[in-house]
Amino acid sequence: MLLLGDAAFVARPHTGAGAGKAAASALTLARALQSHPTDTDAARLHWERDQLPADRRLVRWGIALGRRIMDVAPAL
Repeated sequence: MLLLGDAAFVARPHTGAGAGKAAASALTLARALQSHPTDTDAARLHWERDQLPADRRLVRWGIALGRRIMDVAPAL
């Protein structure tokens, strides 16, 4: 079983990455399956190697973006 999109991990909502993340993950998985049509374990490893770094970057970016949004007090 592979989890894609928000099922795999949830980035903060202000990243606006929900649908795009799912589409990119599905495309990466399709390419991995094309590269390894008879070996699903190899395809999964290929997909994870390609997908996880991008997912981690998105999570870090979402955290940084959230801090910028929430830590700045409006001028009165």
